[in-house]
Amino acid sequence: MHDTLNNLAGKTVGLLRADSGFYRTSILEHLENMPRPIPYIIAVRLHAPAQRMLVAAHRQWFHVGDGIEAASVPYAAGGWNKERRMVMVRQQIIWRPKATGKT
Repeated sequence: MHDTLNNLAGKTVGLLRADSGFYRTSILEHLENMPRPIPYIIAVRLHAPAQRMLVAAHRQWFHVGDGIEAASVPYAAGGWNKERRMVMVRQQIIWRPKATGKT
């Protein structure tokens, strides 16, 4: 990631999207603490404790499309010095049989 950001020096990055391999506190803090912070969306592997907490804490699910809803909650993982916004997406297999992330 550092090499890529260095190659983009002087350019404006509107949004960084990354898979769950980049979900690390050090990466989040690096993106947030740059001279020009980069907005990001990073997928998260949901382990059971975090999943239970996030689902229990949500306030309202918003309809996005047929069989898909989203919700967001503030979340502070262990070791974080602040809360971050976590967006959850749930898909109904009946409507979206090819939905990713299902078990």
